Amino acid sequence: MSRLPSASSSFFLQRISLPAIASLTVSASRPPSSFRSSSSRPQLSFSPRLRHPPVSPPTSSSFLRWTAPKVGSPRLRTKVCYCAGSSGRENKELLVQHLLVGEDNLKLLLELQQRISGGVDLSDLAVEYSLCPSKENGGMLGWIRRGQTVPEFEEAAFSAPLNKITRCKTKYGWHLLQVLSEREESILQDVEPEELHLKMQDPSFIEEAQLIDVRELEEVDSKEFLTYLEEFMPMPSKLIHLFRHIEQFSPGLFLGVVVVVMKGNAGPPMKVYHENCPGCKQDRKNEVHRGIPYGEFFFIWIVTLCSALPISSLFPFLYFMLIYPLCHVFFFQIRDLHIAKREEDIGFYAGFVGSSFMIGRALTSVFWGVVADRYGRKPVILISIISVIIFNTLFGLSTSYSMAIISRSFMGCFCGLLGPIKAYASEVCRKEYQALGLSLVSTSRGIGLVVGPAIGGFLAQPAEKYPNIFSKESLFGRFPYFLPCLCISLVAIAATVACFWLPETLHIHDKWEIEDLEGSLIRCETRESSEETEASKSLIKNWPLMSAIIIYCVFSLQDMAYSEIFSLWAVSNQSYGGLSFSSQVVGEVLAITGISLLVYQIFLYPPFEKYLGPITSSRVAAIFSIPLLAGYPFMSKLSGLELQLIVNCASFLKNAFSITIINGFNILQNNAVPQHQRGAANGISITAMSLFKAVAPAGGGALFSWAQKRQQASFLPGDHVVFFVLNVVTLIGLLLTIKPFLTQPSNKRSYVSLATEVHARRSKDCCCCLHR
Repeated sequence: MSRLPSASSSFFLQRISLPAIASLTVSASRPPSSFRSSSSRPQLSFSPRLRHPPVSPPTSSSFLRWTAPKVGSPRLRTKVCYCAGSSGRENKELLVQHLLVGEDNLKLLLELQQRISGGVDLSDLAVEYSLCPSKENGGMLGWIRRGQTVPEFEEAAFSAPLNKITRCKTKYGWHLLQVLSEREESILQDVEPEELHLKMQDPSFIEEAQLIDVRELEEVDSKEFLTYLEEFMPMPSKLIHLFRHIEQFSPGLFLGVVVVVMKGNAGPPMKVYHENCPGCKQDRKNEVHRGIPYGEFFFIWIVTLCSALPISSLFPFLYFMLIYPLCHVFFFQIRDLHIAKREEDIGFYAGFVGSSFMIGRALTSVFWGVVADRYGRKPVILISIISVIIFNTLFGLSTSYSMAIISRSFMGCFCGLLGPIKAYASEVCRKEYQALGLSLVSTSRGIGLVVGPAIGGFLAQPAEKYPNIFSKESLFGRFPYFLPCLCISLVAIAATVACFWLPETLHIHDKWEIEDLEGSLIRCETRESSEETEASKSLIKNWPLMSAIIIYCVFSLQDMAYSEIFSLWAVSNQSYGGLSFSSQVVGEVLAITGISLLVYQIFLYPPFEKYLGPITSSRVAAIFSIPLLAGYPFMSKLSGLELQLIVNCASFLKNAFSITIINGFNILQNNAVPQHQRGAANGISITAMSLFKAVAPAGGGALFSWAQKRQQASFLPGDHVVFFVLNVVTLIGLLLTIKPFLTQPSNKRSYVSLATEVHARRSKDCCCCLHR
């Protein structure tokens, strides 16, 4: 066994496929004549150690050739040469997954193919039925090119249409394979180090370059090497084992330092999976299962719904709660429940109850975001749902105005869910489904803010509405506003149980692994502006994040104020410009709106957002909401079926516009920060948003009370001024979406990997990817 060559030796590195890279040996061999050096030392070559008897590699296999002069010479003259194989489709690479069954199991193969046609994922069937070791990774083979697989498999793969299931037979048995993607191979001609250093400043070159080298420690430490190859980051060979699980692997075979740069379409960056890390486990699952994670998305939807329901469920009965007695106890009647002495003052006092939740949440949102980044998303989610169960129930049992405010405030303090659940939604799925995950959070929250009042409207004062079921002497007769709170708490209990099946997504690595990896090459950012570097260190200086948060807060202020004003306006007397609805009718309107929003979120919003993007879709929604709100005061002139139809349509459209806007800015916020900052970033966002939403009910209630007193004003009388102010806030938010105020983060990145094509989740050789 020879040691790695010295810097004075020339050597070549055989470019090998991913399936064959699982176990490597170093052997002495004579290089081709074109590679011979003046040095008499043996040359380095890498040969795969395979499970099956190896066969000769193809003569058309591509390789990288390096020649290096002695370290310490005035100028390094290292040359890089990429020698391509034969013509045809050799310049194409395919991303393939497959499953393998025995030669005599054709019937089983046909059954599996039929199940795949019925919608079952091939990766799931591979895990259960495949005989290939790649079954542990859902049958994923990674990127392959011609010359890497047995002829039958190669012919089937390179003739198969994209995303179609193809059947073929090899000496190993029957295969079902699927080509997921294809790309061009990287081509790099002779490049001097000086030229390479200059070329790597060109973004187009970065998208194409792929270099692999192995050098000794003394050469890597030399000034000449570091001067001319600044873009190369050394990784100690002792850390190779951290990057993939390799059987029969001995780091001692590699005595030097691996120096790798992998760019652009050369392939995805290597991913490091830690065995005991829940985040790595989830990432591995996302790589294997490429479909939408319906189970996790359902949990996200129901958990977010439970946290949103109590926020606005009190609005339909808050009007009656403050002017009539809250509850009747057997031996005394609460005296101080007649808070509002006049009907015009109800909005003023209602605003403080509505604001108490938001004030409590504003005080602790950053704290819960930091906790989520340090200890995990799941604990914060559980604490938040449990707080809803406890304090929402206490609110329904409130016997005084102060008890109502205190219970709502504590519920806000402990309900730090919104920030972590946004981060969780973007981490529990693949990148292409992140917009859908975030839209589920926003839409579920929007539906909760609409269905919550519907529950409150239907179930408040049950002894009066449903005397055949609830008597005045029962618990619900003595506490007329307890039933809607109890129902929401029961749903939250079910969500708490469901939370135990939620996987954790936070990356938690052992300290020694983190320290080692910090000295190795995992990911290397391209040289960016000093502003972007500072932004990654400080969330406050991250303007793409902060601009999105500011606009998000403005629209949240408008949305929360509208939620309270709509309920107060709908139940207020028609002589004051209201609709004279009962709480039950308001509940019906909001229930219809909630069902309509669910349909909108599933069928209409995803293509709408995909076509226009988050910013443009938000602008369009804001523009159309302005004339819609301007028409609200004129609805008091209508009656009967016409009024019901107009109110339901207007309520749905307004809430659909709000969901579209909030979704867009949630996406922008999560895209503006890396994963380890999402909890804190969303904590800042929720804190700021909660402050604005704390102002919204109090301000909206005070504005509504003031409008009730100016029915005879010459300019914007009565409720006209209320909806005019809402439109002014909408217009401000719309103007802020224009550059230069709103900016988007740069997505340019360059990645470093250990080998030409490495997926860390691949742990074993695949029998059908042997060299011919």
